[in-house]
Amino acid sequence: MGSVSPSDDERTVLVTGFGPFREHYPVNPSWEIASSLPDYLPPDRVKDPTRRSPPDLPRVRILVHPEPIRVNYDFVRGLVPKLWDDPQQKIDFAVHIGMAGPQPVYALERLAHRDGYMIKDVDGNLLGDEERHRQEGEKWIWHDMPQEITTDLDIDDVYKIWVERSPVSVSIATEAAPCVFSRN
Repeated sequence: MGSVSPSDDERTVLVTGFGPFREHYPVNPSWEIASSLPDYLPPDRVKDPTRRSPPDLPRVRILVHPEPIRVNYDFVRGLVPKLWDDPQQKIDFAVHIGMAGPQPVYALERLAHRDGYMIKDVDGNLLGDEERHRQEGEKWIWHDMPQEITTDLDIDDVYKIWVERSPVSVSIATEAAPCVFSRN
């Protein structure tokens, strides 16, 4: 799997978000974030006119999957390879935005696990891979795959840039307005 954008002047990042997860999360914030992203990342100088991007940095196109992904193991297993193999859309990177309950933080994951998924999906199903692996042995589709895969991206560098360019500040409303009222 994998592809490269047709132009060296542009990188395409596929971004996905998920649909509702049980009754606790009728709207999944991962989809809210993904669906609100722009089509292209703005160059650094848009946010900070004094900052100059190196001229050799490619433009970054954001390709958001057109709908939230159903939180169902079988659905995800069927969809993700198709996203990478679609000849109509060449992607360089994929960012799958997820949600891990009511945690007040964002987290960058360095790796993904093949096994150990013991939480039921939205349809009440478990993944069941451990049992399939025992039954099918070497014929199991994921038999020769590693138990973990890690990203090739330098996550420490990604984190550093994220923090540098996404400053957090405390805001005190200076005027009474409906948007401020809705936060109270």
